[in-house]
Amino acid sequence: MIIKEIDPKDDAIQKLESLLEYDISKLQRKNIQTEISRLKKGITGEKQAAYHINQIFTKSFVAHDLRLDVDGEIAQIDHIAINKFGFVVLFETKNFSTDVKIDNDGVFHFYDYKRKDFRPFPSPIEQSKRHEKVIRKAFKKINFIPVEIEHLVVFDHKAKITKPKQGFDNVCYPDMIEKAHDKLADNMGALNTVIGLGNLAKRVIKTDSLSPKDALSKLVEEFHKPSEIDYRAKFQIETKQDTIVDNLPDDNQTVKTEPSSTNQYDMLTLAKAAKEIGIKTKEFEVLLIAKGLLFRNENDFLMLSEAGKEAGIRFRKGRAGFYFLIPVIVVKLFKK
Repeated sequence: MIIKEIDPKDDAIQKLESLLEYDISKLQRKNIQTEISRLKKGITGEKQAAYHINQIFTKSFVAHDLRLDVDGEIAQIDHIAINKFGFVVLFETKNFSTDVKIDNDGVFHFYDYKRKDFRPFPSPIEQSKRHEKVIRKAFKKINFIPVEIEHLVVFDHKAKITKPKQGFDNVCYPDMIEKAHDKLADNMGALNTVIGLGNLAKRVIKTDSLSPKDALSKLVEEFHKPSEIDYRAKFQIETKQDTIVDNLPDDNQTVKTEPSSTNQYDMLTLAKAAKEIGIKTKEFEVLLIAKGLLFRNENDFLMLSEAGKEAGIRFRKGRAGFYFLIPVIVVKLFKK
């Protein structure tokens, strides 16, 4: 039974693609395109793994694409399955298009075509185990004790996996999930012989404990917090700023013009213009928006309106990013 599907990523892709419409540097454009490609590959890999998991774990309770926030500790769970006895499997998906090698010490490497050599990367098994600590904390908060938590790492078929002859049975391709899971079950079988299945079941089936189904549902309901990435800030296109400011002068307020140290034909940045008026930069932004000289688009970008262009305001690109230039003659109109 599927408790949660994969969250749609269309909105994130659209936001990234909208950034490409702006006057940005080649490096920014390349980084954004790389992010779009990475996101699309990730979606493909997640859907591929989810399909096989849904087909195999028909009698278990399954959730996909979880981002758990437990007292500030974050765990990104690609997929999770819990059976009726309380056995939990965490799935970590990786979308490498290059060869992957695991050495005898358990170190993961990917093949770097530029350097023509293998380079190490963080172990996805250890990554999943770190997530386990967070998920156990979440389970404890909702009064659920899992019998056991196991880990499966699923690589895309594009990556050729080389691993030691012994061990790492939990590293596989999407269509090998069932076989890898059976290996885990065999290992658990040995544990059952020692502990006894009855004792294992008692650890979960209590009068005051949630059922596995309810536990997973509550886990999603209480701790799943999807991330909201500010891509403009990430790629240094524009820093997001608050726009709500109190006690601003209204349209009917009398304008007072006083001598200025600058020439009326000079151009000032937003910050310098705000200082000239005696208010904060954010406050001046709101004033300009209220007058229709600037506006924020659907992606919350601060944009120059046609009225702003006619008033002589200019949008420029500099070393530190993008900025607006305001004619001093316009700035004087906002002086109290």
